[in-house]
Amino acid sequence: MPPVRIVFFKDASGRIPVLEWLRTHRFRDPLRYDRVTSLVRRLEEFGHELRRPVSGHLGGGIHELRAHAGRVQIRVLYFFHGTTTVALAVVCRKEARVEHSDLWDAVRARNQFEALPGRHWHEEEDY
Repeated sequence: MPPVRIVFFKDASGRIPVLEWLRTHRFRDPLRYDRVTSLVRRLEEFGHELRRPVSGHLGGGIHELRAHAGRVQIRVLYFFHGTTTVALAVVCRKEARVEHSDLWDAVRARNQFEALPGRHWHEEEDY
């Protein structure tokens, strides 16, 4: 399967949660930053073929990328839009699992994106 294009979810106020998380952690916590960007690059390369333990389906069309840095579990929630595009919705740091509220937020973000992709679509080559 060909690589997928990564796009980021932009909320109604113009915030891009995943990019904000990455930019905040790039220098403050380089280990976590490197783990997440590595996961995103793997997702870009393998797309739908990416499986456990790196990726998993959570329900509601939402998937997660998984990594850990020390004792902290890092989760990147994402969904597939169309056949080749992946939209990243939310980044979570949880000890055990993704909370239901985070999953529902991701489902709402996916619904907003799918209703008006052009309004919630952000592309960034260098993150």
